[in-house]
Amino acid sequence: MGRQVRDLTGHRFFRLVAENYRIERVGQSSPRNVVFWRCRCDCGNTIEVMASNLISGSVKSCKCWLRDRVTAANKATPFGRTHGGSGTPEHRAWMAMNRRCADRKQKGWRDYGGRGITACKRWRNSFEAFLADMGRKPSPKHSLERKNNDGSYSPRNCVWATNTEQKRNMRRNVLNSTLVRDVRLAKAAGESVMAWARRNRVPYQAALYAALRRTWEDVE
Repeated sequence: MGRQVRDLTGHRFFRLVAENYRIERVGQSSPRNVVFWRCRCDCGNTIEVMASNLISGSVKSCKCWLRDRVTAANKATPFGRTHGGSGTPEHRAWMAMNRRCADRKQKGWRDYGGRGITACKRWRNSFEAFLADMGRKPSPKHSLERKNNDGSYSPRNCVWATNTEQKRNMRRNVLNSTLVRDVRLAKAAGESVMAWARRNRVPYQAALYAALRRTWEDVE
């Protein structure tokens, strides 16, 4: 492996206790060895967690901690009692944010938690704090966007934006026609878009949209 695995056996990380590990080869153009720990949650479930996420605290349980926090918040606040919390677009956005960052089984986890994107502690622990900072969605067409696609979810880095605004921001700030052609050629040659984005220091989603022709439609 090239380096000794840090022994976390028996160590507690919030609700998780590390039991044993496995090593997985991750990546395409530049694969690397990643350590995943099999952990037992206080609720009795087991879960595999990347060692870095376990040590950093970005994953605290099998999912039960987040569910318990949401339930407690809904019972403790007028917002929760009146609206049930989970029935609002803002609450769904908050839940999706946490799942992308913390749940390895989620489809989009690899592009978020899998590359170090996290939710700030204030938002991760409280929907009410998220709502106080972000306010209501201006319209059903708006969604939660990070200004810096390589940055985490936090009040300073997030806005409500429409899909058109998101694409416009990506196009203006991080790509030009030369890079667009380059990422499309790299993808056609078999290189992963994520590897290309890291190599060129371009936000992954901006590179992916360009590679799939969702943006920069006029560039061949």
